[in-house]
Amino acid sequence: MDSSAPILKCSDATKKIKEKVLGLGFDLVGITSATSSSHHAFFEAWLDKGYAGEMLYLEKGRQKRGNPQLILSGAKSMICCALNYYTGEKSKVKNQEMGKISNYGWGKDYHKVVLTKLEEVEKFIHESISPIAKTKSYVDTGPILERSYAQRAGLGWIGKNTLLIHPQKGSFLFLGEILTDLELVYDAPFNFNHCGTCKRCLDACPTQAFKGPGVLDARACISYWTLEHRGVIPPEQRSGMGDHLAGCDICQEVCPWNRDPIVTSVEDFFPRESLNEKGPGTLSLEKISEFTPEEFQTLFFESPLKRLKYEGLLRNAVIVMGNSGEKEFLPTLKAMKEKIQNIIIQEHVDWAIRKLSII
Repeated sequence: MDSSAPILKCSDATKKIKEKVLGLGFDLVGITSATSSSHHAFFEAWLDKGYAGEMLYLEKGRQKRGNPQLILSGAKSMICCALNYYTGEKSKVKNQEMGKISNYGWGKDYHKVVLTKLEEVEKFIHESISPIAKTKSYVDTGPILERSYAQRAGLGWIGKNTLLIHPQKGSFLFLGEILTDLELVYDAPFNFNHCGTCKRCLDACPTQAFKGPGVLDARACISYWTLEHRGVIPPEQRSGMGDHLAGCDICQEVCPWNRDPIVTSVEDFFPRESLNEKGPGTLSLEKISEFTPEEFQTLFFESPLKRLKYEGLLRNAVIVMGNSGEKEFLPTLKAMKEKIQNIIIQEHVDWAIRKLSII
C-alpha cells in the first residue's frame, strides 16, 4: 500500500470508484449506506418459518446480515456491483438422454470471476483513493442481504421471484459488494416495483415453491434440492425436479423483463464444451452414470457446480433418469446399483428403477 496515495474528497472518490467498477466490466454499480437493511425483519421471519430448509449458514449469519458493522467495524458505505451472466441461450433438453443445468453453472465459477474484479477495486481504492481505507468484499457467500442493499443502491427492484431485476439488464445478474469505511455519495434507491399484476414466475414454478409474491420456501425449490441439500431427497420432491440436474431458471426464463436480455461480454460465463454437447447447459445422463470421482473433478474444474460434489451429481442424474419415462435407462440404473456402494445413491437408484418399471 502506498502511504503517499491521495485521500480524495467524497464526490471525487465516488466518481473514480464507479468509473473503475464499470471499467472492469461490471454492468451496474451503486452505493448505499452501510446501515441496517429494512429487509432484515422479513429475513428473520422467513428463517423462523423454516423456509431456509437445512441451509444452516443463513441462521448462523442472522445477526451479521442485519448489521454490516459486525462485518466491518466503522463501515460507512457499501459499493454494490452487478455483472450480467446471460449468454444469449437458455438450457434446452432436446431428448431424454440429457439433463439440464442452470445458466449460472455453465462457465467458470462466478465467485472467482466477480471476486477478482472486486479485489481490483479494493486495490484501486487503497492506491488511488485512500491508503488507510478499510474494505471487505463479498460475492454471494457473505452475510449480507445483497439484493436488499442492491435495491437501496439503485440497481433494480426485488421481483416476485425474489430476484433483483433491472429494467434493461433483467435478472441474470451476479451481485457483489464492497464494504468500506470511506464516506461516499449514496445513490437513490430503486423504489418502483415494475412487476405490477404479473405473476408468471409464481405460476410457472413446477413445485409451487413460492408461498406468495417475494416469498420462497426453499424446501420446495428445485435449486435447493439439487444444489444445497446433502443426502437423500424426499420422494415427494423428486418428480418435481423433472430434467433438472443442477439448479433451475424457470422463474427467470418466464419473466417479461428477461424477454430480450443483453448478452454478457464475459467469456468465462459461456458454456464450456462439455456442457454444450446437445444444446447449451446439458449433460448426458449416461455419461454421468459412468463418471469416476476424478472425471467429475476434471469436468467441473473451476466450476460453481464443483460444490455439488460427485455423489450429488450422480444422485440428481438418477432422479432425472427416473423422471424421464424412458425404460432404456433401466440397464444403466441396474449397473449403477451393482457398481456404486454409496447407500444414498442406491436409495435413489431403487426409486428410479421402481418408477420406470411400472410404466
